[in-house]
Amino acid sequence: MIKITQFSIAALLIFSSVAQANTVAIDFSTYKPGTAISSLDGVTFSLIGTGPGSKGTPKIGYIGNHGLSNSTVGGYPTNNILEVNFDGMLASDVKFNFDNFGYPFGSRGRSFVDVYGTGGLLGSTNLGTHEGSTVDLPYSGISYLLFNNHSGGAYNWIFFIGDLAATTAPVSATPLPNALLLMVSGFGLLGTVMGRRPKANKAV
Repeated sequence: MIKITQFSIAALLIFSSVAQANTVAIDFSTYKPGTAISSLDGVTFSLIGTGPGSKGTPKIGYIGNHGLSNSTVGGYPTNNILEVNFDGMLASDVKFNFDNFGYPFGSRGRSFVDVYGTGGLLGSTNLGTHEGSTVDLPYSGISYLLFNNHSGGAYNWIFFIGDLAATTAPVSATPLPNALLLMVSGFGLLGTVMGRRPKANKAV
């Protein structure tokens, strides 16, 4: 009975961690140009940088309907920072399609995505040469992304996110790999020991 109970607890803990995971799959190309997108699939989107465009809710672009733009009007003028926030969840396996439409090459075309976790900046990826291609971020434990042309608002070029995919989970439901391995190993060892206990002799 004890062995069964211990294994049941272990299975419940592992299942609860997996069950709370959420899959994000957003295709911005399915929305009409000019559609304001503030939140989808538990992810919020906002423009938080400097001009010449204003801060606020980004819209689907009018220029070729490439996806979610860095503009509150779906075209020019633009805002230099588009924030993608996973709303208190931690994301992994993050992929997105990016189109640096305004200035795809050269010094003014070096858009970046800055990746942040709960402890601060995890890394930054140069998106300047990505034209309609999929970017796969090599990070886990992501709290939010900042799509940024690092110009401080000096340059007014437009970029788009065509789609976004990720796996998210609450911080409490994301056990560290080593801790999870130790937990499972410990319950397995306990079960083995309990299973090998000699049975008491029956009275004659």
